[in-house]
Amino acid sequence: MSPLDRSLLEAADGAVLGRGGTRLRPEQAAVVLDRDGPLMVAANAGSGKTTVLVERFVRHVVEDGIDPRSILTITFTRRAAGELRHRIRERLLELGCDAQARRLEGAWISTIDGFCSRVLRSHAVLAGLDPRADILAPAELELLAQAAWEEALGGLMGEPGVLDLLDRLGYEDLFGLVRGLHDELRSAGEREPRLPLPEPAGDADRLLQPALVGLDALLAAFATAFAGQKQACHGLDYPDLAVGTRDLFLNHPAVAQGYAERLERVMVDEFQDTNRLQVELFAALGQPQVFFVGDRLQSIYGFRHADVGGFEREWERFGAEGRARELTTNFRSRPEILELINAAFGAAHDRYTALTPGRESAGHGAVEVLLSDAKAWSKVPADDPLMLGVAADMPPRGITAVRLEARLVAQRIAELVAAGRAPGEIVVLLRATTHMATFERAIELAGVPAIAVAGTGWWDRREVHDVLNLVSVVANPRDESAVLGVLAGPVARLSSDDLALLALERRARRIALWDAVACVAIGDHDGLLSRVSETARVHLTSLHALVQRERDGAVWSAPAELIERLVADTGFDVHILRGPDGARRMANVRKLARIADDFGGRTGGDLRAFIDHVAVERGTARRTPDAPLDAGDDDVVRVMTVHGAKGLEFPVVVFADVGRQGQGGAGPVLVRDGKVGLKLRRADGEDADVGFAYDELAAEHETREVEEERRIAHVAVTRAEELLIISGTFDGEKGWGDAGLRKPALAWMGPGIFGDGTPRSGRHTVGDVPVTVTVSEPLSGALRIAPAPPIPPPTPADPAPDVPHAALVAPPAPPATLSYSSLSDYRRCAYGWYLRRTLGLPRIEPPKGGAGTLARRRGTIAHGVLERADLTPRAPAPTPQDVISAAQAAGVALDGIDVDEQLKLAATFLGGSLRTRAAAGTRLRREARFAVELAAAGPQAPLLGGFIDLIVDEPGGGALVIDYKTDHVAADSDLEGLVARDYADQRALYALAALRGGAQTVEVVHLYLEHGGAASATYAAADIPALEERLAASARPLLAGEFPVAAEPHAALCGECPGRLGLCSWGQDMTSRPAPVRR
Repeated sequence: MSPLDRSLLEAADGAVLGRGGTRLRPEQAAVVLDRDGPLMVAANAGSGKTTVLVERFVRHVVEDGIDPRSILTITFTRRAAGELRHRIRERLLELGCDAQARRLEGAWISTIDGFCSRVLRSHAVLAGLDPRADILAPAELELLAQAAWEEALGGLMGEPGVLDLLDRLGYEDLFGLVRGLHDELRSAGEREPRLPLPEPAGDADRLLQPALVGLDALLAAFATAFAGQKQACHGLDYPDLAVGTRDLFLNHPAVAQGYAERLERVMVDEFQDTNRLQVELFAALGQPQVFFVGDRLQSIYGFRHADVGGFEREWERFGAEGRARELTTNFRSRPEILELINAAFGAAHDRYTALTPGRESAGHGAVEVLLSDAKAWSKVPADDPLMLGVAADMPPRGITAVRLEARLVAQRIAELVAAGRAPGEIVVLLRATTHMATFERAIELAGVPAIAVAGTGWWDRREVHDVLNLVSVVANPRDESAVLGVLAGPVARLSSDDLALLALERRARRIALWDAVACVAIGDHDGLLSRVSETARVHLTSLHALVQRERDGAVWSAPAELIERLVADTGFDVHILRGPDGARRMANVRKLARIADDFGGRTGGDLRAFIDHVAVERGTARRTPDAPLDAGDDDVVRVMTVHGAKGLEFPVVVFADVGRQGQGGAGPVLVRDGKVGLKLRRADGEDADVGFAYDELAAEHETREVEEERRIAHVAVTRAEELLIISGTFDGEKGWGDAGLRKPALAWMGPGIFGDGTPRSGRHTVGDVPVTVTVSEPLSGALRIAPAPPIPPPTPADPAPDVPHAALVAPPAPPATLSYSSLSDYRRCAYGWYLRRTLGLPRIEPPKGGAGTLARRRGTIAHGVLERADLTPRAPAPTPQDVISAAQAAGVALDGIDVDEQLKLAATFLGGSLRTRAAAGTRLRREARFAVELAAAGPQAPLLGGFIDLIVDEPGGGALVIDYKTDHVAADSDLEGLVARDYADQRALYALAALRGGAQTVEVVHLYLEHGGAASATYAAADIPALEERLAASARPLLAGEFPVAAEPHAALCGECPGRLGLCSWGQDMTSRPAPVRR
């Protein structure tokens, strides 16, 4: 190695130099040179801490003689670790230290998780881990957590405290609570998370004591089950890594000492984002030569259990030892931006260190404020041409105030681009993803390309959805939704006419949609297929051949390979690249292939398993960003969250939506520093019980949340290099409002900028900083947008012909298919059926105490339990866990459901003679689907279908049909009369379906599970005409367009009906009365 050229490290005057001969500021140089002993640095945003990290690392190597592989350097993202490694290598090469640069390949530069994984793989057996274990994907962990929850809850269902929790919180909320506590306590360092169990100090505590004990038991059981689930599939989560490494060091001091001797220096970046467990990990390593650097004002990951208190505690400890320094100079932002941040927002933070400018002033405006007066705009009618222009082409269901702000932001961005600013230099930062699509679309409508960088909708991107549809068809051509998506999408490119012809022929032949495609592919020209266009025939033939070819080989093909072939063979890649934003969309397709490849490599899963994995990923609603592109190919305005922008910088930053209402607040259970508090709503939902240290912990929690929200704003405004624009909505009549928890950021930022004054458009001064203010009001002209064209007046028409009144409005067309439940709904209340099925009006919230939804959930769960029950002789009876599983499978909440009652309902069938008959049958089908044609109802009659709870083929050619009823009926009820009155159509339909299915005779049994009795009727083939006529008679009024209101309204029938609040002729006193008891 050639002698080190000292002139590359220090100038002739002794100044410390960095890469390229850059002179370090005195405060930076002091940190770089102070390498003997532990040191902690508080580094303001933009203060060059990465430069300091690089120079310290390099000088440890070239001046202190430390091998690069003996320095542990921790960052908090893989991207940051890769950038740091690259910059260190470049600096070493610049200094002529080629050999040391090559040793960086083995250097410990990684995330905490990467460090822990490397340690544990070397000591897996000693740490008690499976050497084959690997980190599981979030979707896989979600499935395991669900299974662990079912196991934990099932084992404790009989505990009084657990039942109390279920009554208060419900199944899903209780699961979320236990899962959240588990993650929180694990991040705090607990290997086996448990809750403190203090002695009750009063009546409120005693009331909640059983719930606390039950919750602690659930938490312990869930932790054990979850660990077992992970172990069974050789998997780990990230807390497992940190806990395992910390415990390895604590339980085996020799191992820790070995690493402390091997790793002579420890450097940790972004120390403010550590949690208690990670701080304990560094302490357990036992290396005193540590360097911690971070910024408490950039601690914004409390939702991931980061603890800014850890930074503050270490800062006080290092300060007491005289080993704490600050980097205050900001080299990123214009001085005007920093002066505004200091003057307007500094006082909002505790222990604020002012940002010192490190750049020269440019002499022109660097700060702007855009405000939309939501109150003034709310007075403009929604049908005003200007308001219609604001809403035109914007995402549906948007909030008017947000649209107005987004349009104003987009207008300003378009002006900047017109003045020469490149779109790629501009970013719009939002606190949350809620309104991301609105801002993205507004910018596009202003003529500037934009892209939402992160959100929960990546899986629903058009290009991702199209590829997944095609993959799903290969896996299962009977997936009608996927087939339809492929036919209507860019692969098959069928017109709406051709789609309609396929659908109609499918119905006529009673075949699957893919079978209709196959008919076209083999040259079938019968029926409506003769009218399919020649272009469609070519596309369908090609599609059918492709799918068949892939299905023949799919069992051997990895999902990623299949995706790549399908994209290439269909020309989907060419289609994507030719379209708008083609490079971005094609990158997303490649990202999908990488996800599939990662899944296949990690699990060995087949195509079906990958599709299930995707369904779970979509269900978790995790934020998934678009695939990245090189800057040269990505000259678009980015719309992203503040969290997504952390660590980045942009010439122009628009911090928008600062007038949005905040969120947050303390949860029902709080744990901190050995204290616990509960606030659990009562089962009636009217009030909550509060106990133990909840009030104290909630106050502390809310203070931390308010402080973190202000730190998030600090991160946003310190991303700007040249121009900072702050945008939001406010109430021009009430002013900024009170600041605090769940309040808009503008509630504290506005007074910081304007003091007690009212914002006005024009020039404003904050300290010595000029700020350009634009206030958008209806008459201000600040928002320049073309009004929507007026609705043209109606043209004179010829006089209406003198025709009968009934001919003026045709009844709605009859449905193509009709289920029994739909026909039953029609018979109960034809008008409600019309509102929901024909007009498409949504169900409404039932009145308090309404029984309709509870009755439906009760019945759904009971059916689910029996659907899964083992009918073989001496099979065990269902358990509480079976009830829970049935509820979960059906997506039904257990709120208000009596589990013991569910088991009694199941026992009515399982303990009776009907079960014995069913078990003796030659064939048994549960939830059997059927469809019959109602020819007697006329040429427009729909197919009538449904599901039979249980149908049994019996020896001798007969059939037994059993329908479970969970109705509340009186003990002395005439069950035969009830069925004849309420379920005669169902009985006839089930009998007709069985007889048309080949049964010589059929007995239809309605089994009342609560009552214990049954009503039955037997039919033969000779009864088919009468059965058809009965059903046709029931359907004719519907087919004729007759929709009268129910003759006997009540809450169970009317509670969710959209007509209850005004459309129905019955008053609410009738629609909310209890249902009559059936006798």
